[in-house]
Amino acid sequence: MRESSRPPPLPDSRPVSSVTDQRRPPADRFVQVVPLTRLGPAGSAYTYRIPDDLRGRLTIGQLVRVPFQSRTLAGLVVDVAADTSLDRVRDVAGLAEEDLGLQPHQLELGRWIAAHYAAPLSDVLAAMIPPRLRARVAKPVAARAGGTGTDLLSLSDEGRAALQNGGIRRAPVRLAVLEYLSRSGPSPETAVVAALGRGREQIRALLDAGLLRREEAAGLARASATLAPQLSQAQQEAVAAVRARPGSTVFLLHGVTGSGKTEVYMAIIADCLARGEGAIVMVPEIALTPQAVKRFSDRFPGLVAVLHSSLSEADRQAEWQSLRSGEKQIAVGPRSALFAPLPRPGVVVVDEEHDPSYKQGESPRYHARDAAVRLGSILNIPVILGSATPDVSTYYQARRGGYVLLELPDRPVWPHSGQVQSGEDGIRSMPPVEIVDLRQELKAGNRSIFSRALLDALHEVFRSRHQALLFLNRRGSATAVVCRDCGYVATCDRCDIPLTYHSSRDRLICHRCDRRLSPPDSCPACHGTRIRYLGAGTQRVVEEVERLIPTARVLRWDRDVTGRRGAHERIAATFDRHDADILVGTQMITKGLDFPLVTLVGVVLADVGLHLPDFRAGERTFQLITQVAGRAGRSHLASRVIVQAYTPHHYALQAAMNHDYWSFYRQEMTFRHESGYPPFTRMARIILRDRRLDRLTERAQDLAAALTRSIADRGLDLEVMGPAPAFVARVNEVHQWHLIIRGLPLESVLDVVPSEAAIDVDPVDLL
Repeated sequence: MRESSRPPPLPDSRPVSSVTDQRRPPADRFVQVVPLTRLGPAGSAYTYRIPDDLRGRLTIGQLVRVPFQSRTLAGLVVDVAADTSLDRVRDVAGLAEEDLGLQPHQLELGRWIAAHYAAPLSDVLAAMIPPRLRARVAKPVAARAGGTGTDLLSLSDEGRAALQNGGIRRAPVRLAVLEYLSRSGPSPETAVVAALGRGREQIRALLDAGLLRREEAAGLARASATLAPQLSQAQQEAVAAVRARPGSTVFLLHGVTGSGKTEVYMAIIADCLARGEGAIVMVPEIALTPQAVKRFSDRFPGLVAVLHSSLSEADRQAEWQSLRSGEKQIAVGPRSALFAPLPRPGVVVVDEEHDPSYKQGESPRYHARDAAVRLGSILNIPVILGSATPDVSTYYQARRGGYVLLELPDRPVWPHSGQVQSGEDGIRSMPPVEIVDLRQELKAGNRSIFSRALLDALHEVFRSRHQALLFLNRRGSATAVVCRDCGYVATCDRCDIPLTYHSSRDRLICHRCDRRLSPPDSCPACHGTRIRYLGAGTQRVVEEVERLIPTARVLRWDRDVTGRRGAHERIAATFDRHDADILVGTQMITKGLDFPLVTLVGVVLADVGLHLPDFRAGERTFQLITQVAGRAGRSHLASRVIVQAYTPHHYALQAAMNHDYWSFYRQEMTFRHESGYPPFTRMARIILRDRRLDRLTERAQDLAAALTRSIADRGLDLEVMGPAPAFVARVNEVHQWHLIIRGLPLESVLDVVPSEAAIDVDPVDLL
């Protein structure tokens, strides 16, 4: 059975890593160390003796080497003990550089995450240390070559010439560096590395070759007020509200798309820097990181570091160390930015706080937004949660007074001068949204994936030399391959889900296990030849646009085309340069992007996720449509949004059409309250997997019975729902069942769950 999810007890009951012949050593010479590797439920702290040569040199948070079974592992000191009741322990094997490790507030946050999410402490703390640093813990870490951290990179005359004459086409990363700086102008090295996912070594080579140069940044971030635009009245009020409530207050900054939330963040961060404090800024997607890094680096040159998993290990380690040393003071990135080792954070910002990607999908299954709120409490600093479409649970907290609600209800006009226009002309209206009923299109004989209104609008955008976004949250060319004679559907033999056809590769692909097959010429079941490709994904949308508007330049942005480092930035830059007219994409294009020439946003099929068996389906649909609609109307050009749907009267679509969060919130909360879903309760999802379905079924039923008994024995107000097959019942030949625990307090029964099961506390979906 799984051990309690509470933080593990102190020394005497810790497990022993392994034993030697040495008997009970002298007192006051022991440490508790958590090995930084995946150990499952055993991943708590272990007792080690401090050898004489390290005595007085080990502190809590220190990174050390420890023997573990037959290996030597990196570990973190989490406690120092005067004595132990264990008969035999092993010695700490060594330590890393003495300035490497975690800050005290990071350890406290790690313990909370382990307890709250029933996760092994080893998994949590390992997520806080760069992998390269864990692997090289016993070796001195090489110092970084380069500038001071406060200078900018720019092209030299030789670099411009090399870019024009193609002398370096065979060095794609170096070419990408030069192209980036050619577009962006002088930029911090951090911004270049964030955009490309790597490049530090290539930057040094280009500097050595004279193709790049470093120049001192003028007007550093500490004097950044001179660089900031004049804030609108609503922005000024939001900033004043944060300044007026120091301490661990949580603020929900609810601002419509394009309302200038980032300017509020930067004003608060400037305050922190003036006090000698740092800041953590989280964005939901790696795709948004380069843009965020560029904006913050422009305002605070030389002080921004980026943390995300797509960086090379060397660059990730270098950024981590620059934050810990104080060389950089602003950490920007997705979930992992929360673990930035800043000595004195002064604020935590969670942009697009509603986004489900803030929830980690594997152990430790923490929610970075909620962990950020806890970190603010630990440090007694403000946390700012920003969104145009807040998670209803977050908005509920703000309405009840648990969080402070700040509103940015309008889009201010931002002229090139950097000043906000005053009066009624200083506010830009939201783009009108039109919903097209696809049932009526079918009745009119239109079987295209584009309604007549959307196709006409695409033609008009192309004629006007503007740009359009087309959103469909589904990849591929066809979502199902079907035999019209017998009804056979091509499915993955390993996962029991339909295979998706990708015409560019002429392959059927499983989006769960990535199995790839050739499309059938005849039906495997009845040998008929009437094979048809049904449904549509982003690739099919691109093909249809190219067929209907042959001269249009069409670009695609989804997971299938962003596998290489720097792909997100290259796609965004291509569209921003107007080297493409129409951008087709999945949810990657719905948030954080600002393209002034976009005058049309089309939602090809709004119903894709609306009817999934998940209580958040309506909320997700409202958020996606509202966010993608917000990509239109970012300039003085007249814009429109066209949403295609088979269920146009659903309240989530109607609220999105009217840009009406309050209307959506009221109806969604009525549904949540009547159905007993969060925020009126809490949930935990238990997932069991097995290759044998009969054995899995028995295990799931036994666990449900054990949980029900435990709840009754303890007199708890909890409900067990299930067990049942998961929405995707099989992945890569492994069957999946799940059950849900609903009620309060969840932690009271999680100790009944066996160690081989996965626990997802506060899940963001039930699929």
